[in-house]
Amino acid sequence: MKKIVLISLLSALTMSAFAQNAHSDATVTVSAAPEKNTAFPMTTADYERFAYIYELSNGKTLTLFTRVGKKYAVLEDEPSREVIATSSHSFVTLDRHLEMTLNLQDNGDVSGELLIRTPKTVSSNDSGPVEHYVFVAGR
Repeated sequence: MKKIVLISLLSALTMSAFAQNAHSDATVTVSAAPEKNTAFPMTTADYERFAYIYELSNGKTLTLFTRVGKKYAVLEDEPSREVIATSSHSFVTLDRHLEMTLNLQDNGDVSGELLIRTPKTVSSNDSGPVEHYVFVAGR
């Protein structure tokens, strides 16, 4: 009986060692597709209906404005960043720091969300950038 258990144990160890060796030689590298800023055709006049100072649910403000035919967004004390439209009501800054969706209601209310990309933190895990969602409170 002890021999059967010993043979089973040795067989299992041999198989696991073989399985580890078989997989350690195979390396697959997958590269991410480059991020693209896909612009949606929106005139400065169309963007101006979104130009406003928005109060966010976290107490900060988001300001959208135009200057010399370009569209910009400013989040509280951060520098202004140029914006492009990605749909009729979604926008992204050229540096992809801010992504926002604004839904303008007929009654003047606004709903939506704001994605803020924060700098990558250095850790042994290296899990990628940390992202926070902040919802637009209203107009």
